[in-house]
Amino acid sequence: MSLLPNYELAEIPDEKIYDHCLNPYHERGQHKAKIFRQVFGITIEHGELLKMAIFAQLGKFEVTAIRKNSFGVIYTVPLKISIFDKEAEIITARIVENNSLIPRFLTCYADKK
Repeated sequence: MSLLPNYELAEIPDEKIYDHCLNPYHERGQHKAKIFRQVFGITIEHGELLKMAIFAQLGKFEVTAIRKNSFGVIYTVPLKISIFDKEAEIITARIVENNSLIPRFLTCYADKK
């Protein structure tokens, strides 16, 4: 495969990290938050660290899956990130919406191995 198209334009809205991926009280995100805490030792207070780690690696790893829906093209990009000297793989999902060039962050989760 190849790198995420226009990865240098990628965005990660704060609410996706703080309100979903690292929120231990979010209905669907609470499980992700638990794994991020176990794997990296991070909590909701460390959202900016997670964002920076994702941005630092996004242009270094290839897309592993592509699927299309009525909104655009969804890309899966596994990344190796390091936070607090702990390294692990996370899986990220992004969408490039129809009539857009910007890869918009959908979600991520730590791969607990």
